[in-house]
Order: sequence, then C-alpha cells, then structure tokens
Amino acid sequence: RASAAAVSPPPRVYSEREVAAAMGRVAPRAILDALAAGFTRYSQGRVSVPPIQTLGQPPLGRFSGDSKGDGQACIKSAYEEGGEVFVAKVASGGGGNNSGLVLVFSQRTFAPLAVLLDGGLLTELRTAAAGALAASLFAPAEPHHIAVIGCGVQARYQLGMLAAVTPCRAVRLWS
Repeated sequence: RASAAAVSPPPRVYSEREVAAAMGRVAPRAILDALAAGFTRYSQGRVSVPPIQTLGQPPLGRFSGDSKGDGQACIKSAYEEGGEVFVAKVASGGGGNNSGLVLVFSQRTFAPLAVLLDGGLLTELRTAAAGALAASLFAPAEPHHIAVIGCGVQARYQLGMLAAVTPCRAVRLWS
C-alpha cells in the first residue's frame, strides 16, 4: 500500500520574498483577529501546542559556530483539533542572524503541503501581533506615548502592529 506522501504532489516551497509579499497583503486587523481566535481556541483546549524543543543551549554545549554563546534553534509545532493542517516551525538565530522555516502538513493525508522559507519573518510578525493584541486589551485606550526599548527588527514590527490598535503615534525609543 502506497503512503499518502508517495501519491501526493510535492509540497509547494515559498521563498522568503514570497512570504514577505503575502504578509504585506494581509491587513494588520485581520492578523490580530486571527491570532485572538487562535488564543481563544487554545484556551478552550482545542489546540495542541507541545513544549518547545530548544537546541544549542545547556545542558549541551553551544553550536559549533556560536562564538558569542547566543545561538539557538527552537522547534515548535501545533495543530487544531478538527483542522485541516498541522505545522512545525524551526526558528534559529545567534550572533545577529535569524532564520527559520515553517512546514505545513495535511491532517487528513499527513503529507507535506508547503514549506515556508520565511527566514524568521512569520516569527517576527506573530510576536508583534501578540504584543499589539495584549496592548489592545490591557493598555490605556489613548496612551500619550509608546516606549520601545531596543530598536532592532522586532521594534519595527511592534510599532507596525500597534498602529492597528492605538491612535498614538508619539514614540520614545531607547536602544
């Protein structure tokens, strides 16, 4: 008997450029709504999110090219009961470099459907969206200033997503 993966077409591979273009076509509000719905389903026990597997950190030694000691790779996975797909994400970085990819599989056939070579972009977006969602629920309705500590890539994503949940445009930066 042939496996589902053997009879399925190969997964579609999306480059970082294609992932970035797709991200740019989705409105921040739609991202926030989808994330909020996901958190709700998780809280209802309908989403399985196993513990994160972390590589390159104690108790084992550093990665061989990690001279600064900040390198690591995190493997995360999840699926929603009754959903169509399950995903596994690898986010890695260190020494100022970030990378990553997302693997998407069918819950029905278990075949790989897509490989998103996102370079960590989806992690940046999801982290910023979670921050903006928290701000929409817990921050003052009309803050006078937004403080950003650290002005790296995540700061830009955070400010972009915050623009969808607050009218405040006065930003204080520290890095």
